[in-house]
Amino acid sequence: MDAITCITNRRSIRAFQNKPISEDMLREIIATASWSPSYKNTQPWQVMVVSGEKKEGLSQMMVELLDNGTPPCPDLPAPESWPEAEQARIDYLMAKRSELTGMDLTDPAIITRARRPTSVFTAHLMLSICIRTARCPLGRSLTWACSLKA
Repeated sequence: MDAITCITNRRSIRAFQNKPISEDMLREIIATASWSPSYKNTQPWQVMVVSGEKKEGLSQMMVELLDNGTPPCPDLPAPESWPEAEQARIDYLMAKRSELTGMDLTDPAIITRARRPTSVFTAHLMLSICIRTARCPLGRSLTWACSLKA
């Protein structure tokens, strides 16, 4: 596959089936990711795979944090304000989503429910890549919920 096809066919999947991934497939995914470039080939990442009872426990803890009103803590915080053109697009898309779903997407309860990373709870396993940085010596984490797509 050439680079243009790869980029234009890329998709974000947010709903997963709870089907196991073979250990060979998982090793191939991690080995392929290790080809990613890094500054001076430092490869500062660590990979963690969580499944089974540990994943279920982590999922439950995340649900409890959300239910208790713990605010989200993204790796990259959203800007305090957007340029006018971007804000207009965001407002338009939110209004369209509200119209299509029949939900008031300005309602804090709906926003809290929408922030739940449900794919993490239904996926077979979680794959987390942690990267240590000077700004965050304990590491930043990029987490994916992984399942095979039928």
